[in-house]
Amino acid sequence: MDKDIDRFYELIAPELFFKGWSDAEFVEWCGTGDNTELINLLCILEQHEMFELCALVMGVLNKRI
Repeated sequence: MDKDIDRFYELIAPELFFKGWSDAEFVEWCGTGDNTELINLLCILEQHEMFELCALVMGVLNKRI
């Protein structure tokens, strides 16, 4: 069971999930989430040191304010 859980988290890791996405695709996808979801995403991306995507999320949030 633990191996299945570990594999699940590997599959949804941001490095893999967003691999191959253009900035425009990522920003469009962010637009479908609410502010709470984007703040949670921002925390996850920061933990994975994906700072370029963090900047894009912040851009979406800033446009909403």
